Amino acid sequence: MYRKANGFFVVLFIAGIFLLGAINHAHAESMYLPEDQDQILPYLNDSKKNVRFRGSDQFVFTGGEKTKLTTGLVRDQSGTLYYVIGDQLIASSLEGDLLWSYHLSFSDGVKNPVIGADGTIYVCVSEFDYGRNGTSGVVYAFSRDGVLKWMREMEREFPIGASYLFAGDINGNVIFQTEKGIVSMAPGGRINWVNTGLQVLTKYEVIDSYYSNIADIQTDGRDNIIIQLKDSIASLDKSGNVIWKKAETGWVYLEEGTVYILSPEGIQAYNAATGAGRQVNPEEIPLSSPLPHDHEGGFYITVNGGVSKISADGTTIWTYTLKESGYGSNHTTMRSDSQGNLYFSTNGASVYSLDKNGNERYALLIQQRVFDLSDIAIDSAGTLYFLSDTAGFSRISTVKKEIRIRLDEREVLLPVYPTLLNNVTMLPMRNLFELLGASINWEAASQSVTGSKEGKKVSTTVGSTTAIVNGATVVLDEAPIIRDGYTMVPLRFIAETFGYDVAWDPEGMIIELNRSGEEKIVSNKIPTTQTVISDKVQRFYLTAPGDLKPQNLTSGIFFGGDLQAGLFMQMESMMKEDFASDTTVSDVEEILGEALKVLINNMVKSKGVPLTVGDLKAIQFEVTGEVEKLKLKRLITIYETEERFYIMQAWSLESKYQELVSNMKDMAGTFRLMDIGY
Repeated sequence: MYRKANGFFVVLFIAGIFLLGAINHAHAESMYLPEDQDQILPYLNDSKKNVRFRGSDQFVFTGGEKTKLTTGLVRDQSGTLYYVIGDQLIASSLEGDLLWSYHLSFSDGVKNPVIGADGTIYVCVSEFDYGRNGTSGVVYAFSRDGVLKWMREMEREFPIGASYLFAGDINGNVIFQTEKGIVSMAPGGRINWVNTGLQVLTKYEVIDSYYSNIADIQTDGRDNIIIQLKDSIASLDKSGNVIWKKAETGWVYLEEGTVYILSPEGIQAYNAATGAGRQVNPEEIPLSSPLPHDHEGGFYITVNGGVSKISADGTTIWTYTLKESGYGSNHTTMRSDSQGNLYFSTNGASVYSLDKNGNERYALLIQQRVFDLSDIAIDSAGTLYFLSDTAGFSRISTVKKEIRIRLDEREVLLPVYPTLLNNVTMLPMRNLFELLGASINWEAASQSVTGSKEGKKVSTTVGSTTAIVNGATVVLDEAPIIRDGYTMVPLRFIAETFGYDVAWDPEGMIIELNRSGEEKIVSNKIPTTQTVISDKVQRFYLTAPGDLKPQNLTSGIFFGGDLQAGLFMQMESMMKEDFASDTTVSDVEEILGEALKVLINNMVKSKGVPLTVGDLKAIQFEVTGEVEKLKLKRLITIYETEERFYIMQAWSLESKYQELVSNMKDMAGTFRLMDIGY
């Protein structure tokens, strides 16, 4: 499948091959995994050949469902994953649990989620990549817990361009490309400014459309806006004016006030606000940086048919060449973890991981013939999450499951994985003290460490099972140790000493650290919607609020709620073969109306309103009346698919009904946003 969202990167990818192919790389000896031990997976590529997984002795592949129109896998600081399948924006935990979902308009459009610098989740939707012939689009803004903060349909004078070229700043503004230029939109949809000077549109010769010289838009937490162009980069101020512009090419990353440019010539850095050059110290680059590097001074770049690791000055350290003939790596999917391992996908959607020395750790061989990428994300335990049309939402993890740390609901990255020593979790000393906000002093001669924070002072020594806390001696469960060059100290003792509660989730292998006495943030763990019916053949989805608890019925699902505060829901499905062959949704409406008279006293039913949901026929009507002396009002929608009738009922106290309608625009929006007015 050809993805419009990645169309511009096809051009970059091809250009990168010729650019990098001109450089004379000496091939280092790289370790290839044996091909005769491939695990055959039950997925077929577009050549009808099975997908293969190499490296199953050390890693575990967990596949999803084959699907279509998968785009934009991203991960926020808490570890929540966001991606789009079809017209559904999905938020998932790292464990694969659905947190919430939302159905987007423009089902044929391109939808890639982006996380703004302030944590807002944005999705721009446009029917065409570059708004051909004035096509409009929609901008959505969501909170982390799935609440739609605002949405704005763009007028024809501002058709959305490539819907993957956008970013959110620290103030809640979203900056994105349109055919008229680069636009900044304030929360709620008001236009802040339009920059018309940077963008150049070139018309395709064969079709009535355009491609742009804009390659990327990035923001950070310091009001910086960086625009990457085909042959240069530019910095904008908060009013959209160009502060500085430099003729630089390569892979650009903006990280807290510094612009890094990685190219075959090495790495350069500039102050984002002033454009002043600065020397790059690889040790200062955060573990969370999107720069693909090994944290020891080496950086990963794409080359013709593979990848290379280079030093800061561009010297080649090693080169890895793919054995897949005709395929190449793509820099837009290159990631490195906190251990310096490299992950990337190819233009045939295959996924690879290499260690710091260029040795294969694993390979998922998909090998699509038509250009296709697998979007990827990495967590703190080195688990790879990826999204592809062939295997859906999938992951690859180590056989030995690593411990993950979350501090105040944010995932913690460490240069080495936590060590479990006699059931005591040990973390690298310096990283732990700095994470907890404590100052640290290391005495190399005595191998002792002292940390201080808010009147608390703790000292401990490698090999000793005692520590000193504000002058008092405390016995430790385990003595600090030195492992792989890192001094490891007991996590629970240090965290609790500096005022943190420690909780252990054995199923997810997660340690939660939260400030003592503060309420734990759990909003990102509570779904606001949940998918209850998914008819993938007809691309038909139905959702319900996640805080309603489902109970199975013989033919469907019942969601109990609190009538005083909200609503109840019931969802049933009936096979069409149980009815006469010519039964319609209007016939089912009449049958259901008669059945409800038995349950509802003084029942009044409105006339059914015909609806069209995609290619499906539907009908919707309201019913009021009394049940056990309560005056209730309910909204009923009946959908007809190829094999079933779906009946969705939502009801509340009559006095609460209008309020619910106003809050949700329409009560059917609880199940699915539809065009129906009240």
